[in-house]
Amino acid sequence: MVEMVFKIEGSSLYRGYTDGRTWNRWECPSFTFEVASQIAEDFREDGATVVYDEARDCFVFKTNEYPDEEDELFEPRVVDGEKLYPIGAGLWCWESEARGTRSTSTSTARN
Repeated sequence: MVEMVFKIEGSSLYRGYTDGRTWNRWECPSFTFEVASQIAEDFREDGATVVYDEARDCFVFKTNEYPDEEDELFEPRVVDGEKLYPIGAGLWCWESEARGTRSTSTSTARN
């Protein structure tokens, strides 16, 4: 796993990890619990419903845009002894700063 900084257009920067997988050329990052919790909080501020379900140990994304769609569940995976949550991996349009359209200092990334 390689540590990088990720963003979705218009979002903050988030420090996460990648194993190099992509989906339709978009990154498939995974994040620590702390960073995943910050993503959930930031997206809630933008009107999305993202919550941590302690009983299932996963983050749940709900949208009112498509009420007939099932909730998206982001369950953790353990990599090198660390639990990482693939928030939006394979579903959302994540970019890494290395591949993104703008260059931004990684010092502003949320840890």
